[in-house]
Amino acid sequence: MTANSVFYDSSSLNDARNVNGRQDAAINRPRILIVEDEAICAEDLREILEQSGYTVCSIFSTGEQAVAGFSVLQPDLVLMDIGLGEGIDGIQAAAQITSRLPIPVVFLTAYHDTETLARAKEINPYGYLVKPFSKETVHTTLQIALAKNQHDNRIRMVSAWLDMTFRNLSRGIITLDRQGKIILMNSCAENITGKTLDSVFQVPLDDILHFHDAALNQPYIPFMPAVLSDGLIATFPSDIRLVANTGEMRHIKDCILSPIQEKDGSIQGAILMFTPESAHEMSSGSVKSHLRDGKKIPDRTLHILDINDMIKIDQTLERATLCILLGKFEEAESIFASLILQNPNNFQIWHNMGNVLIKLGRHQEAYQAFDKALEICPDSTETQRRKADVLAILSMKKTRR
Repeated sequence: MTANSVFYDSSSLNDARNVNGRQDAAINRPRILIVEDEAICAEDLREILEQSGYTVCSIFSTGEQAVAGFSVLQPDLVLMDIGLGEGIDGIQAAAQITSRLPIPVVFLTAYHDTETLARAKEINPYGYLVKPFSKETVHTTLQIALAKNQHDNRIRMVSAWLDMTFRNLSRGIITLDRQGKIILMNSCAENITGKTLDSVFQVPLDDILHFHDAALNQPYIPFMPAVLSDGLIATFPSDIRLVANTGEMRHIKDCILSPIQEKDGSIQGAILMFTPESAHEMSSGSVKSHLRDGKKIPDRTLHILDINDMIKIDQTLERATLCILLGKFEEAESIFASLILQNPNNFQIWHNMGNVLIKLGRHQEAYQAFDKALEICPDSTETQRRKADVLAILSMKKTRR
């Protein structure tokens, strides 16, 4: 054997493996913080936990100690006695701890009164252990609490990534509930609308966002009932502008209002999606033109003239909209009248009929159309405004007489 050789016997190797195995097992053991002011009870808990494969990282006797020391110890779970004698009680201590870190708390209690349990529920604990408790009860309760916490942590992580992804999309997204109230809004939508989610949360969409039809130079109202009740997908015309918080008209494109459906087909809300036009797109769109019959015609006008040859006979809402774009108000009025017979409770048809009747100078009928639209959708601020405008015109006519 050379001088540099090292001899290992098998017993030494086995001892080393056992030590390393115990260290690895200790590292993987859940770390439990005990907060209990009764020394005997705290030691009983320590013994039960260690026999069950847990590591007790510390024992505190007051809520103040727990609040001050939990962030350094970073336990996987806190066993918290509700009644801690002097100072803050276990519920108050747990509230302060969980407000800083998502650490699961299991309450220890000898109390069964309704008031104490009601206070404890507000902290959303992961379980309760009622004194006196057995080793099996402690182990089962902690296993369930730790498994639930792992599940909650995964959900929190996925939610955080979804939120970052959602907020950083280059497309504006606004999510609405079943009543058409705003639930979510990403950063792009906030920038375009000039609103923040906090300022518009659970506020009806038509109280916050307004759209303008640039082709007709009049407001445009998306028909929410068809989306939220019938599950239809509403595609906005290409000339719609979003009216920002400052009153500025913002160019948007590819605007769609689509229902959000559960697996069973039930509609839970809707999602509004739109893409802001870049400065390059707006500037290039404003100068593009083509020659038609020897005259310069903008792309949009050329597009409408081309569509004029493709209008089908079917009396649909889309055809009526195209007629409005082409200035054929009498034809549009006839289509809306036919659609009203088929869909007398369709808010958008009544609202659009009112707009067409204004174009035709039939203000009394327009007033009645807006009145009918408000019977169906009384919260529509845009319809209320249009109705008030028509009423002002009618009042002026009476005054002149």
